Amino acid sequence: MDREQDDSEVTMEFVQMSEPESLTATDTVQGYKDGTMTDVDATVINECHFAIFLNDTYYANMSKKQAFMEAMSGHCLILTDIIPQYLQEFSIGYSVCNGQVSPEKISSVNIVEADEENYVSCVFVDELTMQARRYKVEDHHLAYNTNTGRNIAVSPTKIIEEMKAFISRPELIKTTGTTYAAEIFDGSSAIKTIEDINEVNTLYKIIGYAMTYGIDLSGSVLFTTGRIFKESVHACEVAGCHMLVSKAPPTRQAIEYAMEKDITLISFDSEDSFKVYNGVERIMY
Repeated sequence: MDREQDDSEVTMEFVQMSEPESLTATDTVQGYKDGTMTDVDATVINECHFAIFLNDTYYANMSKKQAFMEAMSGHCLILTDIIPQYLQEFSIGYSVCNGQVSPEKISSVNIVEADEENYVSCVFVDELTMQARRYKVEDHHLAYNTNTGRNIAVSPTKIIEEMKAFISRPELIKTTGTTYAAEIFDGSSAIKTIEDINEVNTLYKIIGYAMTYGIDLSGSVLFTTGRIFKESVHACEVAGCHMLVSKAPPTRQAIEYAMEKDITLISFDSEDSFKVYNGVERIMY
C-alpha cells in the first residue's frame, strides 16, 4: 500500500554502521566508603536503540526521522536496547529465530544510523536468494567442523571446566558489571564469546555469528551467563543447538519447552555443581 511521502525527506544511505571507537565511557560519580563521600571514576556501557525492518524496502525511501518514528510505533520486527556491537549478527540471529526467515534466504543486512542523537539504527533484511558468503572463516573456527551435524555429548568435568573459563573471558562484564555473555563451545574449545546488556539478545548475537560464519550449532554447546527463558530455548531450537548451559536458573516455561524440543538444559548451583533440568543423556559420565 502506498503511503504519503514528505517531499523534504532525506533518503537514508545504506551503509554498514561502523562500530563506535569505545563501547564504554568513564564518568565521575559520588562514591561512599568508610563514612565519606568522594569523587570516583565509574566505567559505564554505551547502548543504543536498534530496530529491524524485515523485508520491507519501503523504509529505504524514508527520512531518518520518519524511520525512527515508525520503529517507535512498532512498525518493525523488533525495537530493542542493545550494545552497538555485532549488530549484523544480531539482525541475522533474531530474524531467523523470530521472523520465519531461513538463513540461506538472507541476501543482505543493511545497517544505518537512523538518528545520531538517539543512537537509533534500522536494519533491513531482504529475503532473497543468498549470495556467496562475504566472510572468510578464521582458522580457529575450523576446529568446530569436527562436530558438524552431530548431537553433542559432554562430560560433567568438561562442562564445569568450560563454565569457569567462560565467565573469566568477557571484558565488559569485568569493567562495567552491566552485561551478559554467550559463547559457542565445540566440546573441546571455545569458538566465540559475545556480550550484550540483554541476556536473550546476547544469544541472538552468538547465534547470528554462527550463521554468518557457517558454524553448525548441532554439534556445540551454547553457554550463557544470563537466566534462561522460553525465548532462549526457542532460539536454541531454531538454531539447531541441543545443549544450553547457564550460570543462572531457567523458568518453568523454559524447562517445559526444552522437554518438548529435546534440548539439554543445565544451570549452575555453584562453581563446581550444576542441575540438569532436561536431556541428561547428553552428559557423559
